[in-house]
Amino acid sequence: MNKDEKPLWMYWVILTMFMSPTLFIIGVAVGSKANIPSESAWIVISAIISAVATGVIAFLTIILAVETWRLRRNQDEQIDSNRKEAIRPHVEIFLESSIVGFQFMIFRVENIPPMAG
Repeated sequence: MNKDEKPLWMYWVILTMFMSPTLFIIGVAVGSKANIPSESAWIVISAIISAVATGVIAFLTIILAVETWRLRRNQDEQIDSNRKEAIRPHVEIFLESSIVGFQFMIFRVENIPPMAG
């Protein structure tokens, strides 16, 4: 598995968290033919739906916070790596014959800037 690849179970958990309130509401709508005796039952059902939706939102907020933290950590690592790469010398050494005479050699050391991109 690649480092950036998320495990498959994570997608199933998120899908289940999204589908649970929907399935509950569908169940209430289908089961409403069961002659609920009082209006207070609908208040309880409404409170349960609100509680489940709040729990799902809280869970997704935690996932978002963790992913944001990981992205920030990766960004800091990339910035640090780029900074180290920018100050690393890129040295080329040349040995050339001199214009003055064939018995003289020029030893040239150049620090060339790293290529962009």
